[in-house]
Amino acid sequence: KHAHLSQGTQEEIIDAAEDELDGKEMQPMPMGVLPGEHQEDDLGSEEVRGQKEVTFLEDVRAILRNGRFLNVVFAYSAVTFVMGALSFWTPKYLVGELGMDKDTANYGIGAVTVVTGMVGGVGGGVLTDRITRTTNVHTNNTRTIWLITLLIVLSMPLAFVAFSVNVPWQFFVFVFICELLFFASTTPINGLALSVVSRDRRSFAMTCQIFFIHLLGDFPSPLLVGVVTDAYGNRAGMLFVCSWVIFALLFAGIACVVMRRYEKRMPAELPAQVVAKGAGAGAASENAKSRAGHTVAERKRSDEDGLRVMASDEVEDDVSFADAHFDCEQEEEAVGGAQWQGVRAGSGRAHDAGMFDGPPEKRIY
Repeated sequence: KHAHLSQGTQEEIIDAAEDELDGKEMQPMPMGVLPGEHQEDDLGSEEVRGQKEVTFLEDVRAILRNGRFLNVVFAYSAVTFVMGALSFWTPKYLVGELGMDKDTANYGIGAVTVVTGMVGGVGGGVLTDRITRTTNVHTNNTRTIWLITLLIVLSMPLAFVAFSVNVPWQFFVFVFICELLFFASTTPINGLALSVVSRDRRSFAMTCQIFFIHLLGDFPSPLLVGVVTDAYGNRAGMLFVCSWVIFALLFAGIACVVMRRYEKRMPAELPAQVVAKGAGAGAASENAKSRAGHTVAERKRSDEDGLRVMASDEVEDDVSFADAHFDCEQEEEAVGGAQWQGVRAGSGRAHDAGMFDGPPEKRIY
């Protein structure tokens, strides 16, 4: 566009731009925003940037209207109800029904809880990673809730069998497997509860989850089981605990239906690990520059802020704007058109201002 300008005029434009930039403190700018411009010009108001202040009541209303989140949390609350009652009343059951020593019963059930908690938590995370390798977040959520439901279904009969046998070692075998499955379900539940809410409400969603699982879970369970135990005996009280797993199955089943319908209705959404692959798109750009005569001296990427800072470029004399445009096309194919539009816009403004003209040592890329 500025080919008709003389070499002196081009240098004057570049010198004026450099003087203006030198007088201002350089700060990392979003993609597509050149130094010296107001960020609001390209990114819009604070509402557009997602930084609008949200009140507490709006957060609560959004959480309570999220059926996927509520069903997952209610299922988790039922699991917490069972685990809290088991840890509180099982030693008394072992002493009263199976004739074990009090210290042995306490140490035994404590050791089972510690081991199954560590192994089950890690195992649940491994299983979740293996079944959620698709590129659709909604499909991953559906698979996760099905895994949770399967683990709860397998644990329920083991719990009834454990409190039906009269031999201590048989009891510990069945309780060990039952608690292992229970703890394995907690890892995918926590991940799923965060996945079904928006990113800006995940911290608040975790707070609500902790509140509900204690309010509806391990807070009332010892009291309710104690009432049943006083009225009908130790075994009846523990069987009552086992029957509470039905509520976990109920809400997990509802969550399965809701997740499946949501998956069919909503468009595909890339998970975070797939989106993060855009950080490696610089390799394609550097290959294109090599073919076009470019040699990259330094490039620094900031994945956390989504910014790109070009520290310095060394280019040969025969590099033209057409070469740089070819590089942009390669980068667009690797990163994605929507994400690259801001960079293209910023490059266009720089080219219109003559920043790509003049001798190589004066060009601004």
